[in-house]
Amino acid sequence: MKRLASLGFAIVFAAAIGVVAAAQDQQKSNNVETTNCTYNFGGGAFSWCLSESGNLMSLQSPSGFEHIRIGAFVEGYMLCTPTGNYSDYGFPSGTWSSPVLISSSSKGATIDRFAGAGNLYKLSQKWSADKTETDLTVQMTVTNNTVASTISLVRHVDTDVDNNTSNTFDRSVFGGWARLSHAVTLSTITPSGAITAIDGVTGPTACPIGDVGALPASGVDRGISIQHNLGNLGTGKKKIVKDVYRVQ
Repeated sequence: MKRLASLGFAIVFAAAIGVVAAAQDQQKSNNVETTNCTYNFGGGAFSWCLSESGNLMSLQSPSGFEHIRIGAFVEGYMLCTPTGNYSDYGFPSGTWSSPVLISSSSKGATIDRFAGAGNLYKLSQKWSADKTETDLTVQMTVTNNTVASTISLVRHVDTDVDNNTSNTFDRSVFGGWARLSHAVTLSTITPSGAITAIDGVTGPTACPIGDVGALPASGVDRGISIQHNLGNLGTGKKKIVKDVYRVQ
């Protein structure tokens, strides 16, 4: 009987170790680089793609003129919270859950994921395109699943307009742009509490964001960031903001 009991304990212990190892592997898999084009949209004069984590990893307009997928592929988001900063600009930092595709159509997709150990914060990204206007809107919904917290949300992109890593950059209060022959803008249509910066290629690591160098800046490789100060969100409360990419 003792031998059987020992055998049973060994089996249970081994199974528990397997569960822990699987959980660790899953955690590691959630923080891999996400620069691939998982979901592809459009075609011809206006095409774009998203990674599985909701990063805009390609933007072409007109055909043959790429504005993101040149050099380093950098686009994404960051949550600044009391428990830490969680970013994914194609290379995740902090604890993120696996992304979940909620819906997809020919015009866009909705992707959800959680940040923080225990799924403290939920980020939902709803992407939609207007091919006539050659613009993309990303609606971002942040839900606080922990105690009341002051939260900021950042959207960032390394633009490489017209297949070129050297662009001319400038900004206004609620948007930034990079240009060569064409121009790409990242602006917000929910300006309350928003600020814009022309910053480094790899994106900010903390809030508040800020400019790198004097503006306008010509012949440089920079990024555009918009920070949304969402205020103090109570438990279960959410805030929605919208940013727009446009090729001109």
